[in-house]
Amino acid sequence: MQQFTKLIWFFFLILFVICTSTKSEAGFIDPSLKWKTIETLHFKIHYYLAEKDAAERMSKIAERTYSKLFPMFKKAPYIKTNVVLLDNVDFSNGMATPFPEPAIYIYLTDIGSNYNPFSYDEWLEFVFTHEYTHILHLDLPGYNGEFLRSIFGRALFPNTFSPGFMIEGFASYIETKYSSGGRVNSPRWKSMLRMDLLEDNFKSIDQAAVYTVKWPMGNLRYLYGMFFVDYLSRKYGEEKLFRFLKEYPDFILSYGVDGAFIQGYGSTLHGLWDDWKDELIKKSNKEKEAISKEGLTKYDLLTSSGYYNFKPRFSKDDKKLFFISNNAESQSQLKEIDFIASKEAQVINASLFDNAYGVGKNSIFFSKSRYVDSYYYLSDIYK
Repeated sequence: MQQFTKLIWFFFLILFVICTSTKSEAGFIDPSLKWKTIETLHFKIHYYLAEKDAAERMSKIAERTYSKLFPMFKKAPYIKTNVVLLDNVDFSNGMATPFPEPAIYIYLTDIGSNYNPFSYDEWLEFVFTHEYTHILHLDLPGYNGEFLRSIFGRALFPNTFSPGFMIEGFASYIETKYSSGGRVNSPRWKSMLRMDLLEDNFKSIDQAAVYTVKWPMGNLRYLYGMFFVDYLSRKYGEEKLFRFLKEYPDFILSYGVDGAFIQGYGSTLHGLWDDWKDELIKKSNKEKEAISKEGLTKYDLLTSSGYYNFKPRFSKDDKKLFFISNNAESQSQLKEIDFIASKEAQVINASLFDNAYGVGKNSIFFSKSRYVDSYYYLSDIYK
């Protein structure tokens, strides 16, 4: 009876949050666009006319992804998942929500660059695999949730109360295993985690569960989450990982996070986190020792501020070095280091994250983004 009372109170809490929340996505979409829909067996692909080619590609990718992931989850929403294709911004991203209907939003600009190299179809498959994993994962109700859904409908999603690193980590783990991309195998992401260990900056569970202004900011939940989930899968098996995700909702409604991990893995979350950290420390020290034997290259540090200082370009006379700087204290900037005057200076303020720029004899050419007609965020080339 006490357990049932907890469930009822939990349900009304969720209902309160739902009823006092608002959805604002529609306010960012141009109302003059004419939309069409491609309907497949498990999806509704919504697009406007300029996106027809991308929509046809996505319809095939979506069903192919479903056929890969459904056998592992053995459960999917009983209604079709909406996939909304947007091309009103010159950056790439994806979002997913299980409520009120399962929906995925994909910004179609290709993320491919020297930061994350992809062909276009590879990137579409990569981002869709990640977002559809969220749908399948967050839609899992557990036994108690299934009972409440039979009474109240699709209004309870306990897995949304998972730690942030589990939600993003699991999707990033699946994106790596079941698409052509994936961050778990990326040398860049491996080095980020390795340096946190070697610099004694390894993050706690609390830090890894949220956004932070400290390095690596919004990437923190992905970075720690995907390697932690990969550790669980390697050590205990992928079958146990999926069983844990399916049983987790029932513990959220009763014995909490640690109850779920004790049941699934025989240890608390903190215990597993410490075991994972110990494994990483041994591996990182071994890698450092092997690299050191080969001989480390000595270097001079030119910048000491900013979270991202990258894409260096020399001036034609080699007297200056230009680079992009992104940090939490100011707007994105293009900066220069004057080797003659031995000083660093700002050249322009602009949204230049991962975009191209070039240095000529007397000019700098760069791409920067701006809002157009309220609904569009577009990049143009400037001199």
